[in-house]
Amino acid sequence: MDFGFGALIDKFEEYFGKRWTAALLACIGLFVVSVTLRGVYTGIVEPVFSLFVSDDRLDQPGYIIILNVASFLVVVLAVLAGRYIGQKYWNMDRYMALHRLQRMKGARLVRKTDKLTYEAKKDLASARALLEDGQAIRDEVLALLREFIATYRKTSKKVDEKCHKRKRRGLTHC
Repeated sequence: MDFGFGALIDKFEEYFGKRWTAALLACIGLFVVSVTLRGVYTGIVEPVFSLFVSDDRLDQPGYIIILNVASFLVVVLAVLAGRYIGQKYWNMDRYMALHRLQRMKGARLVRKTDKLTYEAKKDLASARALLEDGQAIRDEVLALLREFIATYRKTSKKVDEKCHKRKRRGLTHC
C-alpha cells in the first residue's frame, strides 16, 4: 500500500543525502517494530501469560518453561517482522533507484527530443527558404514562357498571313 511518502523521501534524500535518508528510514523502521512488538506483547503474550501464570505458581517449573517458550516465540516473531520490514525496505530502495534511473532516462530522452525538434525546425526553415526560391524561379520561368508564347503567336500569325498571300498568288509552297 502506498501512502505517498515516496516523493517526500526522494526530496529528503536530495536535500540531506543518502546516509541521512537511510538513518531516517532505519529510525522509522525501529519505531514500527517497537510499536508492533509492544502491541504483540500487550495483545497476545500478556493475556496468554495471565491465563497460565498466577503469582503464587511462579515457583513451579512448568510455568517457567511456558514463560520461556512464550518469550522465545515473541523473539522469533520480532526477528521475522524485522526481516519482513528489511525486505520491504530493500524492495523500496531498489524501486526508488529504478524510479530515479527512469526519470534520468526520461530527462535524457526529453533533451534528445528537444534537440531533434530544434534541428527539424531548422531544416523546415531551410526547406521553406528553398521552396520560396523555387517559387521565385518558377515565376520567372512562367514569365519567360508567357513571353515566348506571345512572341510565337505573333510570329506564327505573320507566317500564316504570308503563306495565305502566297497561296492566293498561286504559289503552293509556303
